[in-house]
Amino acid sequence: MPSSRTLGAFDGPAGLPLPEYDAVNERVSHRASGNKDVWHGFASAWNGVAYRLRAAQEHAERFRASISASSAPEPNERYRQDHDLFGFVVSALSTLECFFFASYCIGSLLDTTLFPLSRAKDLKFYPKDVSEQFRKTFPNDVLSSEMDVCLSSHEFKQLSDLRNVLAHRGTPPRQHFGATGNTDTPSAIPGNLVDPASGWRYDFSLDPRCLDPYQAFLDKTVSQLVIEASRFVNARL
Repeated sequence: MPSSRTLGAFDGPAGLPLPEYDAVNERVSHRASGNKDVWHGFASAWNGVAYRLRAAQEHAERFRASISASSAPEPNERYRQDHDLFGFVVSALSTLECFFFASYCIGSLLDTTLFPLSRAKDLKFYPKDVSEQFRKTFPNDVLSSEMDVCLSSHEFKQLSDLRNVLAHRGTPPRQHFGATGNTDTPSAIPGNLVDPASGWRYDFSLDPRCLDPYQAFLDKTVSQLVIEASRFVNARL
């Protein structure tokens, strides 16, 4: 892994475009000198992008290895699978949410009226709020478009729904097909956990590659967002 001036000796996550990542950090650092609200808010979130992305990748790898061994494991291994499923989903969403928070801080460097940061209540916003403000303020910028693409994606909605269920409603139930003799069919959890339990469909198969589409979405999206953030700050800061 190439070294990062921002991350130091920390092993950055695979796929993170480090030259652009470092460039954003350095440009914001220079421009935000003396503005503690912006700089500390940005730096915490920007480090969070790298930390949470690496965590998501590590959780996905451990989940993949465990499911490969057994999709109907003994209780302690099932706990570990649940832990890594939860860890992946939460870390994946946190990666993106940290990016949007960091972007809000960048916006504050350009217009404190549109992107206020001086009061505690100013810090209570969601990615969609940041995306909407960027679209209004910078309508022709590719970064604004990439934010919209991220938040309107099927994968982001699914990750958001799953995160909310796992965080607030607990561990999803499983259907095990091995007991019926169909050992080639993996266990499954409901793919529509946001619905009432009477309507659950056990159509999310716990096969070793079940998280791959979400990890691919996360890796690609973060890379594109960071690259466009670098172009944005180079043009405007």
